[in-house]
Amino acid sequence: MNTTHTRKMPKHLAKKKKSRVSPSITTLPKFVDYESLTNGDTFLYNGGLWMRCELYDQEAINIDNGNIESCMCEAMVEPVDISITWKKK
Repeated sequence: MNTTHTRKMPKHLAKKKKSRVSPSITTLPKFVDYESLTNGDTFLYNGGLWMRCELYDQEAINIDNGNIESCMCEAMVEPVDISITWKKK
């Protein structure tokens, strides 16, 4: 005898809260030389999301944690377009 049990999902789990921040990342052509990017360009590098800095030619900042990589010479990176939108409460 086959019996299936169905339960309703608890209300606090059934309703997904909508995030007020909605990031969108679009990858561009695979792996380019870091030096070909311009200031403010975003890219993926060593598993993180990075942005080329205006401070020095070879510096980049990790957007995930704020770390700075000071020597990006000859680094191959994957450029991405990123846009972040948010709503005011």
